[in-house]
Amino acid sequence: MESQLASATPEMAVRLRTTIDRFDVTESLAKVQVPTLVIHASGDALHPLSQGRLLATSIPGAEFKLVESNNHIFLKSTPAWDEIMSATFEFLGRERER
Repeated sequence: MESQLASATPEMAVRLRTTIDRFDVTESLAKVQVPTLVIHASGDALHPLSQGRLLATSIPGAEFKLVESNNHIFLKSTPAWDEIMSATFEFLGRERER
């Protein structure tokens, strides 16, 4: 939250959010042809769990990792940071072996 407040005025944050909310890439997800790991926070206040699951199920072969966190953006100070990094490195290691 602090980083959001420092990076944009409330008015600009609303404009950014409104613009971002207009993007719909749903139809393009089936075309993704690269290994994909979707990590979603269980308590993400911006994007509900259903959106994370939709993203993962719409990308062919994507993996889904749910982490216990309320953070939308994962920072090193996020309690789930170690779990996120571990899942990421495990995913990358498996992909490297293919």
